[in-house]
Amino acid sequence: NWVHAARHLSSLIRRDPGDLAAHMMRGDAHVRMGQPLEAAAVYRAARRIAPGHRELAYRLCELLEAERDLAGVVEALEDLRRFHPDDAEVNRRYRGAKWSNQARRLAELRATLARNSEDPETHLEFAGILLDRSERAEALTALSEATRCGASPTRLLAILERVVHADLSWAEGVAT
Repeated sequence: NWVHAARHLSSLIRRDPGDLAAHMMRGDAHVRMGQPLEAAAVYRAARRIAPGHRELAYRLCELLEAERDLAGVVEALEDLRRFHPDDAEVNRRYRGAKWSNQARRLAELRATLARNSEDPETHLEFAGILLDRSERAEALTALSEATRCGASPTRLLAILERVVHADLSWAEGVAT
């Protein structure tokens, strides 16, 4: 009985708040009971105990993916990368999650721009994501639209600096 297991694990955690295994099993019990929000809360609490624990982060990510919380997946994997910056699997999962989250956000921004093409901030966000994805030509078009719509020069400059920085990084890579 998962309800009984969750209660028992809760009592273990009250006695020893640092018991990572109890936290993970309690999160798993909530998943089995169909309580994804509770499971996510338990996994997040466990991450405060062991922030660099791969399996824990992956369980949280699987749960968040199932709930379509791609931004949460990216955040969890960004945190994990701080502890394992050279781990190929962590980096692979992070890149995949970030790409998916950006694709979702780009679709939302395209729909917003279809309804209101005069919002400079939407064009700027759109351009920023496109630059992150190395879609430079479309990003420059979005920046041009943002300028036409009266975007803040400061915000435009910040994004254009990213373009220049990316160009310099690329040039340095070619030169070496």
